[in-house]
Amino acid sequence: MPDKGDAAKEAEAAKEGWSMQFDMSGGMTPRTRAHVEGGKKKVELEKAKHELKTKAARSMMKLCDRDTQQTGIAEMQKICEELKKPELCPIIVNVMCEFDGGKSAFARAQGARMFGMFSKYHPAAVQQSMGKVISALCKRSRDADSNVREACAETIGELARLACSEAGESKVDDTTAELDASTLQDGPSLGAFFRPILQAMESADSHHQQGCALALAHV
Repeated sequence: MPDKGDAAKEAEAAKEGWSMQFDMSGGMTPRTRAHVEGGKKKVELEKAKHELKTKAARSMMKLCDRDTQQTGIAEMQKICEELKKPELCPIIVNVMCEFDGGKSAFARAQGARMFGMFSKYHPAAVQQSMGKVISALCKRSRDADSNVREACAETIGELARLACSEAGESKVDDTTAELDASTLQDGPSLGAFFRPILQAMESADSHHQQGCALALAHV
């Protein structure tokens, strides 16, 4: 028979090992709890991203149907208004970049204008993805429909003004409300707009050339 003293020692050792992972209240230790909570937050974030992507894509698709066009616009505006987490903004940008509008010229034009609407609510998010957005708009500027090309050009111009406005505000000294003369000479950089537009103008497609010329005029 095993010695009772040995059995007691084993029980005590097991108890000590258990207490290393759980606190006296029966819950997890702070370290373990933080790890679990971090995992839960990550899962919740991924779930929120998936739900937002699905919701936004569904609203964008409504632009393709004449009977649901205004509903789609209203839903996208509501999504932009209610979006509070900056880490979710790239999801909307990606949805808009991937949307092609299909055979509906209205949907293709409105899809381009959505970037401008989104920038009014989340200018910082658009600034961070400006290269991707401008590239998407330049590609759409080859559309055979003049209304779509005009929508792309107007949106590019709107985003250029946003970039200039943000750059100008960043140069203002809040304490004296004066501008640094040296930074004024530099001015905001519009290379992110000019480069893709000029590159796209090299296309042999006449519609693309016209669309890019319009975009250049709006910048």
